[in-house]
Amino acid sequence: MHAVLEGVVGELSQDAQRVFRVLGALPIGRFAPAAAAAAAGLSVSDTIGLLAELTEAQLLYKTASEGYRLYPAAVWLARELAADAPRSEHGDAVERLSLWYLGSAVNAAGAVRPYRRDVPERPDGLQVPAQQFTDMADALEWLDAEAEQIYVLAQQLSEGRNVTRAIYLLGQLWALWAYRKRYRLWESCDTLALHYAQVRCDKDAQARVLRRLGLLCTQLGRYTEADAYLSDAAALFEDLGEEHRLAGALGSRGMMFLRKGSVELARAQLNQALTLHRGLGDTRQVGLVLIDLANTEIERGCPSTALSLLRDAEQALGDSPDLYSLARRRMLTGRAHGLTGDSEQAARELSEAHEAMVACDAEAGAAEALIWMAELARTTGQIDAMHQRLLQATERLDYLDVPGTSWLRQRVSLLTSGAEWRAIQRGGPD
Repeated sequence: MHAVLEGVVGELSQDAQRVFRVLGALPIGRFAPAAAAAAAGLSVSDTIGLLAELTEAQLLYKTASEGYRLYPAAVWLARELAADAPRSEHGDAVERLSLWYLGSAVNAAGAVRPYRRDVPERPDGLQVPAQQFTDMADALEWLDAEAEQIYVLAQQLSEGRNVTRAIYLLGQLWALWAYRKRYRLWESCDTLALHYAQVRCDKDAQARVLRRLGLLCTQLGRYTEADAYLSDAAALFEDLGEEHRLAGALGSRGMMFLRKGSVELARAQLNQALTLHRGLGDTRQVGLVLIDLANTEIERGCPSTALSLLRDAEQALGDSPDLYSLARRRMLTGRAHGLTGDSEQAARELSEAHEAMVACDAEAGAAEALIWMAELARTTGQIDAMHQRLLQATERLDYLDVPGTSWLRQRVSLLTSGAEWRAIQRGGPD
């Protein structure tokens, strides 16, 4: 078979042979035409023709997602030929590919989170333009499809300036984790990013990754780890004089305390974060912290105070494109109305919050809304509706591969066991 494949490759045009070698040099297994073109240093139109030549020779096949893969038997030959080629060909291909992925990931993250304050610089001089995205859903789909390949590619960027590029590349995946979670891959990516940041002695990058890992561990119910990550992040941001990010880390730590059940500690941290954000004039972040503080008031059994805070949050957020946070505000509004006894308004708010979470592709947020809808159904004696909502929530959590230690799973267990619901804290997702 090896000799047969060598003969097939030998019949290809010189350009097709070179593209075959380049594909063998790359760490990723699936190639969009633009990515292959970037790696080869060719135009997309020329590359499409060469990929067609390789496909006709039965060295490549097209995937359902309009990408290409090497046939398993061809992978080994492509790697052998790549290893025999000049080292610069391999290095240049990975360099060009990583730049293209960075530019595309920055564009995708910006489409998902257009309100972000710090926008990374886009790489200059790309021969193949980075992927562009028409809307949030399109960008999320691309990030979701490419996340594992980005991780594999980042593992190859372990030397020199490439390490910094890998940190930025992995950082763009936060736009994916915020909505679709993918906890196992999230932890792998940010563990690698933290290692790279430590290698580079980049305190700012370390702090950003530590905060993301703190958010991850909070969502998974690993509160001791979360506290350590978030405390370290806050200390680094304070040393660096980054007050905006310090306030964000304090707010995240407040949510960690809330989910852990330490409501008063949560209030203290969140009020500290609120003071900092107000002093900095960061209106959107003020709105987000007000939502979190409303959550603490719900836990304290003060729904009227929570509703007042949520109205203030609505005013602060205004016409923000942050659809997730707007949906979360509505979800907490529904919970607060439920505690006041206005079950009809609570049902409307929770239903609309669930629809909004689904619309912005926030699976965990949709699951949480279903859990609160189940709690409301239980309160109003609609037991069949409660079980239906819990089943729907569990299906979403299963899809996300959410472990049993997570606060969402604990809430489902508490409702299904019939234990006292208020024994567990009820913080919302970040």
